[in-house]
Amino acid sequence: MHTVKSYCWGGSFGTTLMVIGLNYRTALVAVRERFWMSDSQQCEALVQLARAEGIEEIVVLATCKRTEFLLWASDPVWLPTRCCAS
Repeated sequence: MHTVKSYCWGGSFGTTLMVIGLNYRTALVAVRERFWMSDSQQCEALVQLARAEGIEEIVVLATCKRTEFLLWASDPVWLPTRCCAS
């Protein structure tokens, strides 16, 4: 079983930088394909997550080798679940 990895770094003013994602080193192609996002899906994820309470900034990076969410958030505890559901 492959898991989506997440990392957190404390920031200033009560925010945390969180990177959530998978890449060619952490997941097989079959798993990465399940997380692949079209351009419209990336835009939809950006809009939904940007509106979410506690998220200050967000970047979605999706290529053939990786899908990652980079977020500055004031409440990062629930973010991995939220990003995977988007």
